[in-house]
Amino acid sequence: MTEVMIVSGFLGAGKTTFINRFLEYGLAGTRCLLIENDFGDTGVDAALMERTEGLVISEINSGCVCCSLAGNLQTYIREALKELEPERIILEPSGVAGLSGILRSLKPFVQEGMIRLEGPVTVLGPPRTRAYLSRFGGILRDQMENAGVLVLRPGTDPAAYSISGQRAPVFSLDWTRENFEHMLLPLIRGGQGMAEIISEMTVGDIKTAGLAYYTLCPDRTYTAKEAEEILYRLRRAFGLKLLRLKGFLSRTGGGLWHVEYTVSGQEILEFEGSRNAGINIIGRGIQREQIERFFYREMGPMRIRV
Repeated sequence: MTEVMIVSGFLGAGKTTFINRFLEYGLAGTRCLLIENDFGDTGVDAALMERTEGLVISEINSGCVCCSLAGNLQTYIREALKELEPERIILEPSGVAGLSGILRSLKPFVQEGMIRLEGPVTVLGPPRTRAYLSRFGGILRDQMENAGVLVLRPGTDPAAYSISGQRAPVFSLDWTRENFEHMLLPLIRGGQGMAEIISEMTVGDIKTAGLAYYTLCPDRTYTAKEAEEILYRLRRAFGLKLLRLKGFLSRTGGGLWHVEYTVSGQEILEFEGSRNAGINIIGRGIQREQIERFFYREMGPMRIRV
């Protein structure tokens, strides 16, 4: 039977880093299918994933597998189980995906005896801002209350999320090989089963209405200073309305910049992999014409997909 683990977590919590460590420490030589779900057409997380033996990576983009792409997810998993016969499936949904919706999508596969659910895991990173979470707290609560294991990114204060009363086990140690092998993996594999999770599911007010996502495809190259200035002006122009930006810009002199942005920070790193330039943006209360005006002014002509 195929083991399935969902790794949920809010925007920028550290899901991709956690999965990389999980693959490195817990799945050596395992036939594993990793399904990456992201808003927008540019599959950023899949490009950042560290390749390991036996790993197949697939992308389901331009929507969310907890709602608009739920049918796509069910179809894909059914076909993958038949054609790839993976020993394990790891699903990384978008940061604004409700965990309860994904569990409902997987329930038929459990009932048919096709999969066994491990976890599910919800990764919690340092909170962004009070305003950020007050507007989207329903999503975070859904991810926490329906998790089998809560995993705190190193340096995250458990008190920040008031998780002392949570029924799920909490893993708050550094993500070292020893801690993964001896403490976290047993927690995940011994966590609640699907029947218990489904019966205790708490589907609250998941405020995803009004979220919009865009994919920008700029045609020019950028220096590090130019990329940094764009992100700085982005923060000033949209503030908390812009929840997340991640993607790749063509680098002056060759290669790419990997750019990441949240309301509390930004990062620009060199990326040597093969990938087309493109940036995914998730925002709320931002109209397409506002996005177009800003990026045409700051970055010049480009293609914008909604």
